[in-house]
Amino acid sequence: QGVNLGFKDVDALLTCIENKPITANDKQALKDYENSRRTPNLVMMSAMDIFYQTFSNDISVLKTLRNLGVKMANVAGPIKHKALKYAMGIE
Repeated sequence: QGVNLGFKDVDALLTCIENKPITANDKQALKDYENSRRTPNLVMMSAMDIFYQTFSNDISVLKTLRNLGVKMANVAGPIKHKALKYAMGIE
């Protein structure tokens, strides 16, 4: 996920710099970049933390719930494909 986020970060930075070049006294392009990438990065970091916490323990109730969740995700059709595209950085 880090590489895909990195590619999106680079694209966003280039877009911000093209729209408003950075000068010695004006760093608005960097602020625009930071603002544009903060939420997507926080969403992905939070999701990875949740996955880690969910899959890194042996609590039987949680194991059952995560196995059910994985089975449901596997048959989710369009939702599954959208989530996979997002994770791959396509959308």
